[in-house]
Amino acid sequence: MKPEPGIDGIIGESSSRLSGLAQAVLLYFAARSRLLSIEAEEAATRLTRVIIAGLLAMGLLGGAWLLLMPVIVSWLAGKLGWHWTQVAAVVGGAHLVLGILFSLRLKSLSSSLNLFQETINQFQKDREWVAGNKNGSN
Repeated sequence: MKPEPGIDGIIGESSSRLSGLAQAVLLYFAARSRLLSIEAEEAATRLTRVIIAGLLAMGLLGGAWLLLMPVIVSWLAGKLGWHWTQVAAVVGGAHLVLGILFSLRLKSLSSSLNLFQETINQFQKDREWVAGNKNGSN
C-alpha cells in the first residue's frame, strides 16, 4: 500500500501547480503587452505622419488663403459691379459651406483609423476561448 502524502507533500504539489499557473499567466500577459507595444509604435508612427501632413497642409493653405482672399474679393467686386462687402459675404458663405463639408469628411476618415485592431482581436479570441472552456468544464 502506498503511504498517503503528508501536509508538506500536498502543499508542495499545490504550490507547484500555482507556480506553473502563475508562470503561464505572466507569459500570457507578457505576450499581450508585447503585441500592444508593437501596435502602439505603429499607431504612433501613423498618427505622427498624419498630424505632420495635416499641419503642413493647413499652414500652407492658410497662408495662401490669407494672401489670395483680398485679391479675389477685389477682383470679383470689380467684375460684378458689387460692393466689396457683398462679395466678401458670398465668398465667406462659400467657405463656411466647404468647411462644414470637409469637417464631416474628416470625421468619417478619423472613425476608420482602426488603431490597435490586432490587440482587440486577440483579446476577443481570448474571451471566446475562456467562455468556451467555462462551458466545457461545467
